[in-house]
Amino acid sequence: MTKSARKRQMGDLLVEAGVLKRVNLADALARQKVSKKKLGEILQEMGVVCDKDIALVLATQFNIRPVPPLADQPRDPQLRELVDIHTAIQRLVYPISRNNRRLNLAMANPLDLEIVDRIAFSTSLDVVPWVATPSEILAGIRYHYLESTQNAPESMGTIVLVEDKEKIRLSSALALRREGYRVVEASSAKMGLAAVLKHEPQLIITETVMVGMDGREMFRVLRKNPDTRSIPVIGFSSKATRDEEVSLLNMGFADFISKPINLELLIARVARVFALVYRGEHTGRQGAPVLSPLHGEVEALLDLMQVSQNQVRR
Repeated sequence: MTKSARKRQMGDLLVEAGVLKRVNLADALARQKVSKKKLGEILQEMGVVCDKDIALVLATQFNIRPVPPLADQPRDPQLRELVDIHTAIQRLVYPISRNNRRLNLAMANPLDLEIVDRIAFSTSLDVVPWVATPSEILAGIRYHYLESTQNAPESMGTIVLVEDKEKIRLSSALALRREGYRVVEASSAKMGLAAVLKHEPQLIITETVMVGMDGREMFRVLRKNPDTRSIPVIGFSSKATRDEEVSLLNMGFADFISKPINLELLIARVARVFALVYRGEHTGRQGAPVLSPLHGEVEALLDLMQVSQNQVRR
């Protein structure tokens, strides 16, 4: 890969390959200025390209090999030491294998020279990019990094995490597992409901804005079921407004966390809910939550506050 080729923009490459129209690229770049999202993510949201298109163009343009199937990749604990998991998730990379002084690195964006140079410097190895889609990268991270974490015994309680953005779900689940929680992941509200019924969690964390059934609708369904209505729910939301927070708390959500997610704040809020709702025991018989007397007092206080707010409005 020559330096001049490396400097070319991904959007131009997609246009030249006939995958993307110039007018769509201009529209995406305009949206990028407002949203600050990555170009590839915006193009996929617009429905004009898919991640496979991007990976294929990059592989063809720069003669970069596509990442091999996970079944052909050896699990090597030493590879995890070369690239920490937070870097892997944030930059969408993971080490495939090492051959002497060469480190084969799966990358969603092999034009990301900054991370290539950083890993080469920290490992003193020659980094060789392999192109992969974001979905393949996240699957690889789970395969190489999270096998032992996902199978860890439950110690702090079970949490069902519902989030349709896989990158956010993965990083949040990892942070919670490291604190000792058992985390069951779901990518949609419907899958979340099924997970709640199957795993009988002590806490549910859900994105409130999702395609199809959203977090609010899922919350209402949970409240109608006697077996799930007492499980506390924390809401994630990209609508970081005071009205959104007040609305969710008034519905009965135990807490609210705005995006982007601060993992330290997430851990603290989860610990706070467990402390408020449970008396040191996370489960009763058959996994049912053991409610603290304080839980009822907190709900009564919230009701009183809501009545006071209504009186003030009048």
